[in-house]
Amino acid sequence: MLRGDVRPGRIAIAYKLQNWERDPDEPPIEFRVGERAIMTLVPGEAGDAARDGPETYRLAGGTVGKLELPAEGTGAFLEAVRRIVWIQSLEDQTEVWNEHRRLLAETNPLLVEAGFQEVLKFRLGEEEMIPLLLKYLTNPRDAFRLSSLQVLAQILDDAQRKREVIGDLDLVLRDLYNVASGDAAALIRAQAVRTLKVSGRAEALPLLERLALEDDSQLVRYEAQLALLESRGARPAAPR
Repeated sequence: MLRGDVRPGRIAIAYKLQNWERDPDEPPIEFRVGERAIMTLVPGEAGDAARDGPETYRLAGGTVGKLELPAEGTGAFLEAVRRIVWIQSLEDQTEVWNEHRRLLAETNPLLVEAGFQEVLKFRLGEEEMIPLLLKYLTNPRDAFRLSSLQVLAQILDDAQRKREVIGDLDLVLRDLYNVASGDAAALIRAQAVRTLKVSGRAEALPLLERLALEDDSQLVRYEAQLALLESRGARPAAPR
């Protein structure tokens, strides 16, 4: 048990009615011999329980209430689930947010991914996180480089709105230049351009002008053009 209480012994899971009521686009709920899964259970209704049988439950949310464990990496998966469940059990919302920030420093990639999702969702990025975020700009995972750039953009945007000065801004700009001009993934280069635009620094304009003309990706060229023209109240034609 990760959270909550279930009486010891065997339990029954009533899922046939949930299969019947599910959206046609959702996969059916299935149980296979030998599989391992994490399940979110809620007490079953009166009509679910068999007379004198084991305690009966339903899957919370239907198909989303059953998460099959992977054949490999089960330990890391369970570690991540336990940590997330523990964070959700905290009563102090400020501490919940702090724990989400701390996930970015973990070695378990599942925890890092969850941390980025929450930090971006609730705009939890802070200036103190910048050194760690810059390290992610060279991470082999595209998703982590992209998420780091997006969090940096939120931090820079917040500083602009509050008219605050980022102490490591020169270092941030240097690394953003390197990503915008040198990352192998066009999607990452495009996000680096968007983040540079948020910085509002005039010294980024020469690089943006070069990218707008020379980058191999139409998406990157468009984002660079947009960054250059927005200050003049104009917009480039959307890429086709």
